[in-house]
Amino acid sequence: MGITGLLPALKSITETKGLEEYRGKTLAIDGYCCQEICLGQPTDKYVNYFMERVEILVRNGITPYVVFDGGPLPMKKGTEVERRAARQKNRELGIQCYKQRNYSEARKYFSRAADVSPFMAHRVIQRLKAQNVQYVVAPYEADAQLAFLTKNGLADGVITEDSDCLPFGCGTVLFKLDKDGVGVGQEIKASNLKKNKGLLFHMFTHEMMCIFSGCDYLPSLPGFGLKKAYTALKQHGSFAKIIRALRLEGKVRIPPTYEAEFEKALLTFRHQRVYDPKARQIVPLTPIPDRSLAADEDAAMEFLGPMLPQDIAQAIAEGDMDPITMECFPTVATSLPAAPSCNNVRSGQKCQYHC
Repeated sequence: MGITGLLPALKSITETKGLEEYRGKTLAIDGYCCQEICLGQPTDKYVNYFMERVEILVRNGITPYVVFDGGPLPMKKGTEVERRAARQKNRELGIQCYKQRNYSEARKYFSRAADVSPFMAHRVIQRLKAQNVQYVVAPYEADAQLAFLTKNGLADGVITEDSDCLPFGCGTVLFKLDKDGVGVGQEIKASNLKKNKGLLFHMFTHEMMCIFSGCDYLPSLPGFGLKKAYTALKQHGSFAKIIRALRLEGKVRIPPTYEAEFEKALLTFRHQRVYDPKARQIVPLTPIPDRSLAADEDAAMEFLGPMLPQDIAQAIAEGDMDPITMECFPTVATSLPAAPSCNNVRSGQKCQYHC
């Protein structure tokens, strides 16, 4: 999850911070990072655990704004296939250990095999609603949604374990928040990237270097990690010149579609579609250049996340609709207008979104 090697490379600008230093601030939280900690626990316990983490923020005078992942992003199709295979492998290893009565190892593998479902997020959201805690379900990736909230003044910083938040443009990110309730984490500020020792991100866009070294949207070229990508960009000055030099050298096999996929990855970091809580509709993370807004190019831009009708986007964002199946979650009938029931709505309950 994220850019391999990025956080260690930014050690010189990483500061240890206590939550009390964010008193009076609004911090956007990657909800799925919190849930992954307790996947091995019974369902009711993971909800309680999540709310305990939220309460720690509140006790420190912080306004939490919880963000959940939404539907699948086309650019991550390859990554998701790999992760699904890894979960299946861990599930098989867990069963094997369980049969051998090695229960501690079985639990470890089963935890790795588990996947956070939209319904799990929905259960947490019901508790968040009851406690009047702000939340939003992103149409696609939580990382981009977190960045949108900070870029538009809806949050002052982000709590996450995903280093992708930095190339997405989050200004203040708190990583590795302790799990014992003390409230200490590791802060990185985007404004300090130019002060970093070793990798000087001010020389070129940080998302370009992260993509070139390998990210969720595009695998790295053979032998290329973060440091080698940095050296290559420092030497050649641009992505196009690096590829040209590598092709002439002939030592690295570069797929014929690599340049096009690189451009898509770059656009995804900059313009992925997110939800605007104020306008209550899907918008790009940052405005897409006019040349890309032509109607006949809409389909070509779906790798940023397909556009959704406003009512569907709102239902997903508010946690009323599964962002993967596009079916409504069970809702009490008496509080909603009559409508045809969804496939997953229980007997005697209705859905307000006509799915």
